[in-house]
Amino acid sequence: MAFISELNFRGSAAATEWVEITLGPNDDPDDFVVSVYRHNGNLHSNAGIPGGEVRLSSLSPVPHPDNPNFTIYIVSVGIKSGTSDGNEGSAIALTNTTEGQVVDFYGAKSQGAIVAKSGAAEGASSDPVLDFTNLNIGQSYQWDVYGNEYYGTISLGSSILCLTSEVPVRTPLGYRPCHKLRAGDLVWTLDHGYQPLRWIGQAKMPAALFAAEPKTRPILLRRDALAPGVPLADLYLSRQHRVLLRSKVADHMVGEDEVLIPAIQFATSEIAEIDNTPPDLIYMHLLFDRHEVIDASGALVESLMLGPQSSEALTLGQFRDAAGHRLPRALYGCAKTPARPLLTGKQARALIDRTLARGAHLQPPCDDQPATALAAFF
Repeated sequence: MAFISELNFRGSAAATEWVEITLGPNDDPDDFVVSVYRHNGNLHSNAGIPGGEVRLSSLSPVPHPDNPNFTIYIVSVGIKSGTSDGNEGSAIALTNTTEGQVVDFYGAKSQGAIVAKSGAAEGASSDPVLDFTNLNIGQSYQWDVYGNEYYGTISLGSSILCLTSEVPVRTPLGYRPCHKLRAGDLVWTLDHGYQPLRWIGQAKMPAALFAAEPKTRPILLRRDALAPGVPLADLYLSRQHRVLLRSKVADHMVGEDEVLIPAIQFATSEIAEIDNTPPDLIYMHLLFDRHEVIDASGALVESLMLGPQSSEALTLGQFRDAAGHRLPRALYGCAKTPARPLLTGKQARALIDRTLARGAHLQPPCDDQPATALAAFF
């Protein structure tokens, strides 16, 4: 469950730059080492971490703001999205030294894959994803618990990404509940027609957890919230599960008329709400070859996106199916490119507010959307 959750490297070396590590309830900080590397693969001893490495057990954690069962570690370290220099490295790694696994290893895009020549991550290759030009002032690289990468306002946190088990999803046989789907089943996608599911994962979320941890509570998207008939029934989503917004306002703001926005952003308006007394839920993860937009309860939402991860990433290994089996390594390369631009924070909320202010629908129904068939499901 441990993972690199945020990297702030738009500052001035180690003085204002840092990497954030999130550990799960069963993770032992003594198992994990953070390493900073030069572009040549050697440890960087002058980038803010003495000797180039630090074990998390030597640091003081803080409770995760959304769930105190998780802990956050902040490590001051200078990172560049280019060639390392005297006080900034080009790559950062998190390694479980007990299991001998490199959890996450992110490096400068301009340097290509950096092979660690020493230290805890020795022999592993970095994911060359860090690009300074992707960030605005006040933004950082962030990853959720499943390795999905995005750029957002500097903050702490992690999230889950999934549909609930009873949500009906559109297939060639009509709408079927998520929990009845199997790998290989065809599911309708907005961009590529009917596509086979490669894998299905799940995560049980008991009502007791929601009661104890208010910031884990799901978003309830009410019937007709996005447009008449969209969705055709109340829809539970995890906070970071992205929903398609289709609007001319989006085209004016970001140059695309379709974008994906986390469900939590819709709860700032009158069309959705945080459910303070939700029932037991089972979140489902529907994986395709590509990141897709699918039809769930008449609304267009995203499928699982794995993000630009290394095939050695432990976070991908934390996915489990109904039988408790992990996500097969052969599927680690699936669904890494977003199906639509991803909007978060103030930009997402502004788009929702402006679209509603114009009296426009947030998600007009698809031309071929079989509303009567879905109505029959209910």
